[in-house]
Amino acid sequence: MGNWLKKIMTWFSEPAGPVVRFIFIDVGYHSYSLAAALKERDDCELVAFIDEEPWNHLTELLAVKLYYPSELVALCEKHQVHRVIGFDGMGWSIDEQTQRRLKNLKVNVITLPSTTASAQALAIVSG
Repeated sequence: MGNWLKKIMTWFSEPAGPVVRFIFIDVGYHSYSLAAALKERDDCELVAFIDEEPWNHLTELLAVKLYYPSELVALCEKHQVHRVIGFDGMGWSIDEQTQRRLKNLKVNVITLPSTTASAQALAIVSG
């Protein structure tokens, strides 16, 4: 393959910028709405949802799988997740040990009030 063709192929295959990877706690309306909005952006990647209900395990929402809380840290490590998003009073609450482990991985845990408007939530987590 010619040198100029290699350059063109590399140029088209390289990502436009850094991609921010997210995991959401809970599968309710707030998480779903915010995740759907982030999924539309080229600079965001939805990795997983975390849910405690056993009947939801490994089913899909927005084309990503739902996992148990015990899998959160491993998912963050495996997929190099940047942010874990949750809403106050919705879904599983992250325990102190898991918070420490996420902090060591440099994962930013963001807990939003459930009264946060969609546009405001989007600005907070994507900024």
